[in-house]
Amino acid sequence: MITLSVITLSGFHCNWNPHTKLEFTKVAICTAFSSVAKTANKVKRLEFEEIDDQINRMQELKAKELNCNIFNDVLVNKINLALEELTAESYKLREKYSISLNTFIPAIMSICLLKNTVSFLLHQRNL
Repeated sequence: MITLSVITLSGFHCNWNPHTKLEFTKVAICTAFSSVAKTANKVKRLEFEEIDDQINRMQELKAKELNCNIFNDVLVNKINLALEELTAESYKLREKYSISLNTFIPAIMSICLLKNTVSFLLHQRNL
């Protein structure tokens, strides 16, 4: 995905004024990061949906079993164990993405620094 943005940068025209070059570069950088973030968010969403679906299926199975006149205690205990494991996995996943969010903020700051550096270099070279 970042390769596409590098190809886009090859469309950079030398006869553009410095402001246009800077704006083009900023848009290319933002597009690359946006593309990567979109993919990461899709993966994260699918992981959450998968675990939530499994939890819902187990809860439905448990409710169905408990609604029977004679229910299987062993099966209900296994379902409870599976629910506990899935809930723990869901918690770990949420914690993982919470930590990744905390590392995302410095990444945004780095992007801003990169934009400012590009701006400075373009103005220094008077391109």
